[in-house]
Amino acid sequence: MQKTVSLISAGLLALLLSSCAWFSVKPEKMSISGDKYVVIGDKGWVSASSRGESWESVVFPAESAAFNQVVQADERLVAVGLNGVIAYSTNASEWLRANDNSHHVWLYDLAYTDKKYVAVGMGGTILFSKNLMEWQWQVVPVHSWLSTVSYGNDQFIAAGADGVIMTSVDGHKWSQESSPTSNWISQVAFLNGRYVAVGSQGLIMISADSHHWESLPPINHKWLYTVAYGNNGYLAGGEDGILLTSVDGLKWQTVETGLPKDSIHRIIFVGDKFWLVGNNGLLAYSIDGRAWWPVDSGTRSNLHSIIYYDLQQ
Repeated sequence: MQKTVSLISAGLLALLLSSCAWFSVKPEKMSISGDKYVVIGDKGWVSASSRGESWESVVFPAESAAFNQVVQADERLVAVGLNGVIAYSTNASEWLRANDNSHHVWLYDLAYTDKKYVAVGMGGTILFSKNLMEWQWQVVPVHSWLSTVSYGNDQFIAAGADGVIMTSVDGHKWSQESSPTSNWISQVAFLNGRYVAVGSQGLIMISADSHHWESLPPINHKWLYTVAYGNNGYLAGGEDGILLTSVDGLKWQTVETGLPKDSIHRIIFVGDKFWLVGNNGLLAYSIDGRAWWPVDSGTRSNLHSIIYYDLQQ
């Protein structure tokens, strides 16, 4: 089941170039401002940077083989991963367990809003918490593995294997939505006023309301793991380093990045830059989605997620 492996080594989405001016920026040299970032990955790998140039690694002492996602929740960073691990940090360098690991359900993604945590994972698992320490299993109408959850447009949305899509207003009660695909959905997010989903076999779907979805013609059949929006365009990435860009979210095309052909697991947009992480320690940044600058991540472990954070100390 490629997604099991591919989520553990999940990928990221890329940007689209067209005749529009969105991808016209191509600086000779990128400068990295004094931002703060964290990347997470296999073997409990956590690495932090105050500027994005040099990275300090922390190996979390847990039995989890991988961290899959990290988010900021108020004044804490929270990460989830294999064997049900949930960990948190208030300074990006010292991490503690947030659960007793009484279950071993693999967790693939985490969303947070308004004191509500929602984690998703294998077998249709959805966990809910208001305080990070006490988690409740939610009853959901599916048993498909869930690989993605996010919050946008006043609701949570989760998706995964078999093309399953579910929504919830409060994180407790979930409804299954109609889906036009049986492909595995790697990530779904509310971006620039619409929902965008990507997944196996080059899947790209869009929706205005999360109830009615349109599947777009695939550019190729490589697995897409992640999607992001910034600088007036969309970026999707995935298997073998594929990167796609789109100005309107409807027409997509491939971009040659010059980066190694390692699978891209996550793309984010922060300030004026895109960042991506992936297999074999892949870490790079770009303004326009075309010209990319690799950064030494200090590891050859697979990296699954990256976040910009602002913890008030």
